[in-house]
Formats: sequence, C-alpha cells, structure tokens
Amino acid sequence: MLFLKFYGLIFSGLKSWKRNSMRRTFYLLLIAVFASELTVGVVNVILPLYFRSLQLDMTRLNLIFTLFELGFLLSMVFIGKLSDTIGRKHFVAFSLLLHSVVSFLNAGATKIYEFAILRMLRSVASVSDHVIAPAYVSDIFKDGKGMKLGFLHAFRRSGMAIGGMMGGVFLGLLGFQSAFYFTSALTFVIFLFLITSAKEPPKQIVQVDIKRKLSPDLLKLGIVSIIIWIGIRSLIPTIFPVYISEAFNQPPQIVGVIIGAGLLFFALFNAIGGKLSDSFGVKNSSMVSMAFNALPLLLLFFAPNVIIASVLFLIIMAGHGIGNTAISTWALHLSRDHKKAQDYGTYRMISGIGAIPGLVISGFLADIFGIRSVFLFGAAIFILSLILIKTTLKD
Repeated sequence: MLFLKFYGLIFSGLKSWKRNSMRRTFYLLLIAVFASELTVGVVNVILPLYFRSLQLDMTRLNLIFTLFELGFLLSMVFIGKLSDTIGRKHFVAFSLLLHSVVSFLNAGATKIYEFAILRMLRSVASVSDHVIAPAYVSDIFKDGKGMKLGFLHAFRRSGMAIGGMMGGVFLGLLGFQSAFYFTSALTFVIFLFLITSAKEPPKQIVQVDIKRKLSPDLLKLGIVSIIIWIGIRSLIPTIFPVYISEAFNQPPQIVGVIIGAGLLFFALFNAIGGKLSDSFGVKNSSMVSMAFNALPLLLLFFAPNVIIASVLFLIIMAGHGIGNTAISTWALHLSRDHKKAQDYGTYRMISGIGAIPGLVISGFLADIFGIRSVFLFGAAIFILSLILIKTTLKD
C-alpha cells in the first residue's frame, strides 16, 4: 500500500508539473535531496577504502570524518536561521552547487589535508538535506505534511543507499576520480533545474528565542542520545566498510553492495520503527533498538565469514532504523508548545555531539587493538544506552 501511494504521488505530480509551480518545486526538492545524499553515499564508501589503500591508519581516517560532523554541528543552526530569513530555494540550490564543486575538487585532490578540507566543506552542503529541505516542505504544504516529509526522507535514504552501492562499483572498476566527476556533474545539472524552475513559498519568518531552554525530560533524552551516537559512529561510516574489505579481502564492489543494502534496511526499518512506536510506545521501541544494536555487535566480533558479518550488519542497521524513528518521535513529543522545531533542532545539536568521540575513540581502538575491538566497544555503549533509557527516561 505504501508503494502504491508512492507511485500515485509521482504520477499525480508529473501531471500537475506545469500547472502547479509549488508541487513542481516539491518534486524538484525530492530529486535534489536524492542527488545530494547519493553523493554523500558515494563518498562514504570510497574515502575509507581509498585512504586505507594509502596506508592511512584508522585514527587519522576517523579524524577526517570527524571534521564533517564538526562542520555539520557548527553550521546547522546558523544556516537554518539564514534560510528562515532569506528563503529556502537559494540555500538548497547553493548546497547542490557546493556538492558539485567539492566533488570536482575531490577528483583532483592528492594530499590528505586537501581531502580533509573538502570533507568539512561538504558538511556545510549537507545541512540543507537535514534542516532546510524539511522546512521547505513544511512551507509548501499546509496539509498532509507528515506524508510529504515521509517521501522526502525516503528519497534521502534511497539516495544514500544507492550512492553506497555505486561508490563501491566506481572505485573497483573505474577509479575514485570517475565517481567524483559523476557526482559533480549530477549535482550541477540538478542545481540548474532547481535554480530555474523551483519557486520560493511565502516567507514565514519565525522569531527564535535564543535564551529558550529545553524541558528537563528532553534535555535528559539529548544527553542519553549523545551516548547512543557514540555507538552509532563507532561502526559507520568508516569502520564497517574497512572491516569487510580487509578482514575478508572483499573488493570495493562487494563492500558497496553490502553498505547499500544496510542503508536500505535502515530506510525500511525507519517506517517499522514508526509502527512500533505507535503500538508499544517510544521508550519500549527505543530499548528494542538498543538490543538490536548490542547483540549483533557482540556476535560480529566472532563472525567467521563475510556472509554472517553482512547479515549481522543488516540487523544492526535495522536497529538503527527503529531507534532513529522512535527517538526522533520521542524528542518531538517532549518538545514544548509551538516551538517544536526550535526545541527539536536544539536536541539534534546536543545528540550529534556524540558522533565526534564515537569516531575518535573507534579509530584509536582499531589501530591499537584491531577493528574487532570496536565491535565490543559499540556493544558496551548500546547496553549502557539501554540501561540509561530504562532507568532515567520517561515514556
């Protein structure tokens, strides 16, 4: 039924392309976030494998990916607020153009510091997908926003998954430069379509109270979510691709397919997480998610072959999907009155802090004790998260 609605929305949108400029803008936005996240998916598979081929240790590799998280956190609120004032269209278009330029420069990069700088620039472009695009949808539609936002997230996750698969194929068959040239051309073409055909909805400037504080319960959830993000970033986007490639001697094409399949599982179980949250509550669903993460990570330590390791990875990504929806829904429930967007944005900033120590610690552990030690660390983090959810948070 969900797929029928999806294709029905596509068909009705194509019919009204010319007569409804705002609906046309919505479809262009879906294509834009798909292309943007496809680019990120390609990069997330290519860079870890390419850097390891240069004998780069996991600590330095993860520090480069930490720059992405740091740039994302620092620019999130600033860019979001500017889009409230200036408008959504130009920021979404700018993010595509920035992706295009960064990909083009990536193709010619030869030094590690060049990749690091470009990685941080890409984080600024990625803010659009996570912050501005949902606000754009909310501006366009007065009714049915939930369904439209669901399609937006589906396009985002699909783009990331397909990008992961394509990244491995490009690297294995054509070389990493070809992947960057492809994503540069793709995002530039869609930038041209968006800047010439999309429309800006009427401005609805929101007054933001910078002194506003989160409710105590949402602040607690944010602190627990920092711990959860440490666990998530201890596995993806760097450790698992390198583990499959090196522990089981798999080519980039196979690595890309496995990562892409995991991201598709993540997308699917986001929807299942919504059903679980409605049926069993956000707290119980979040604890199920932590268990889905912890147990497979423990078993991954002993995985004897690539097939079992891949199945365990799919289960872990399913757990990520359930938790992503359950905890996001929980955070929105705990946001107060009409300032839900502001409260939720602040919560996202707090929780995202955990990505930085997750990357740093996992890289250090991988270099000192081996990559499999990171799985034990991740399992311990998710067990701790389950205990904290059970004992400190209210449904």
